[in-house]
Amino acid sequence: MGSPGDNPVTDLLSHRINHFPSDISQMIRRLHKVDPQITSKITNGDDQTIWNGKKNEEKNRNILYKLLEEKGIDTDYYRSEAKNLNEKQPKRRSIWAFWR
Repeated sequence: MGSPGDNPVTDLLSHRINHFPSDISQMIRRLHKVDPQITSKITNGDDQTIWNGKKNEEKNRNILYKLLEEKGIDTDYYRSEAKNLNEKQPKRRSIWAFWR
């Protein structure tokens, strides 16, 4: 099970520490509910990108969509959640924009 901070996925599932956006954490929880062993594929398999947290969010989502679809779970809800999260992100402005 490890200790907090060892692995973001076990942090989420065992220690209730969330390092992921809400849609990704929901998908991880759903996969774990359906098949508790599938989370080892996320963290110990070839797809190590899930470890990188926000750095590779889109790649992580695609991995999770694929795993959900393999388990016969519809991904439309999660895809719409990801779209809503992206739309809510404020546009970044340079600090120099305020000096004009």
